Amino acid sequence: MGLRTVPGSSPKPPHPLALRLVKGARHFPVIAYGVAQRRREIGIRAALGATPSSVIRRVLRHGVGLAAIGLALGLSFALVFSQSLATLLYDVRPADPATFGGVTLVLMATAVAASAIPARRAAALDPMMVLRAD
Repeated sequence: MGLRTVPGSSPKPPHPLALRLVKGARHFPVIAYGVAQRRREIGIRAALGATPSSVIRRVLRHGVGLAAIGLALGLSFALVFSQSLATLLYDVRPADPATFGGVTLVLMATAVAASAIPARRAAALDPMMVLRAD
C-alpha cells in the first residue's frame, strides 16, 4: 500500500524533525537492555550506599556517551561525504553549520530523553529484591 495522492498533487513527506526523533528513539532499547544486564551491579551499588541520583547520573552518562561517540563518527563521515552528495541537496550547502548543529542538538536531546527512562528505572530498583533474584 502506497501513499494515496490526489491527481495533480504530490504526497507530503514527513517532517524532518519527526524522522530524527524516530531515528533517535532507537537509543532507548539499547540503554534499557544495558540496565537490565547490570541489575545486579546496580543493586549491589545501591546496597552499599549509592544514592538514586548517582545511579541516574551513571546511566545517563553512559547513554549520552554512546550517543556522543555515534554523533562524532556520524558528523565526521557526513563532513567527508557531503561534497559528493552536493548534487542531491536542495537549498542547503553541503557543510551547512545550522543543519549539522540542529541535527546534533535534536539527536543529543533524544538520547538524553531515551536514557532518562532506564535511568529512573535503575534508580528505583530495590537492592534486596535484585540480590535475592539471583
